[in-house]
Amino acid sequence: MGNDLWATNGSCVGDVGKSQSVTSAVIGPVHLASRIFGMHATSNHGEVLTLVMASILASSSPLPSSPLPSSSISSSSSSLPSSSSPPSQIFSDHLHSIHLIQDVCSTALPPNFWSFRPAQSYYWWLLMLLEDYPQLFFGHIRAHMSSTDAASILNCVADRLAVMIHMHPFSWIALLPTFALDQYAMWAGGIGFIENDFSLFVDGELACIHATSLHYTSGDQFPHPSISIPQSFPYEHSTSSYSALVQLYARSGQLPT
Repeated sequence: MGNDLWATNGSCVGDVGKSQSVTSAVIGPVHLASRIFGMHATSNHGEVLTLVMASILASSSPLPSSPLPSSSISSSSSSLPSSSSPPSQIFSDHLHSIHLIQDVCSTALPPNFWSFRPAQSYYWWLLMLLEDYPQLFFGHIRAHMSSTDAASILNCVADRLAVMIHMHPFSWIALLPTFALDQYAMWAGGIGFIENDFSLFVDGELACIHATSLHYTSGDQFPHPSISIPQSFPYEHSTSSYSALVQLYARSGQLPT
């Protein structure tokens, strides 16, 4: 499968700070889509996982007999490499990842380069693949464009596949890069590993616990935090600010009698 062309895309739906559905899709000579489960994932995890998946699939292609240069990076949005370029071309619309690959392939990384890096374990996994398969070519492609070149068309197909997987009950579950996690990693029941935004996650969990306590101790006057769409209260449609304030305090049980 020489001169293979691959396009990747990740998708994330759900409320920020809560459990989100994150999927990844790769389109090329074969297609593959998966969902991240067992990790507090964000859109970054989905985008980097697609590059990992594409790298594994592209590296299984037979290599030409001629010598190949080191990993190539392209920020062109539509042009493909020349005939002398590596045979496997991987395109992504996630420009941040493409730039980060360029930084990783450089030899002058600062000591704190990986500190607080989102999706750190997946980037470590990708780095391992880059070291094993330096012939891979990574390029950027603009998303949601009307271009008719092969990379743009495949990117649109990958985008649709990643979105469709959210609603597929039997989608593949992606492997977790536990081998790339820190020696000590935070873990929460029902969520999985948490590798970034620790303070944001802890604040959200404490707020949820407090909101749940208020729901039961106030006699259902406060909605349960699991309700995604809060119920409508009469004071929201009041024409008088004073009337709205009275109804608000009365509803919350804080109006002195």
